[in-house]
Amino acid sequence: MVRHWWQVRAKETGWKKKISVNGFGLLLTGGILILLCVSKFFEGGWITLVVTGALVGVAFWVKKPLPTDTEKITPTQRTRCRRLG
Repeated sequence: MVRHWWQVRAKETGWKKKISVNGFGLLLTGGILILLCVSKFFEGGWITLVVTGALVGVAFWVKKPLPTDTEKITPTQRTRCRRLG
């Protein structure tokens, strides 16, 4: 969200407050994650790293651009669609 507010700051009013709240949340949750993993690593804190890493990986995989409908259909199908529309 911090990245989002930074990108839309020219068009969005109140972006400073929003980026501050989201930045604080980022620092707080990141700090808790690091503290938990360091202090409890051998008691199972390593699992937190694995799960968090997997969730980040899934998020990047989901964000990967999907082909548009026009990329999926053949030229013949595209011609038929134009005739119908």
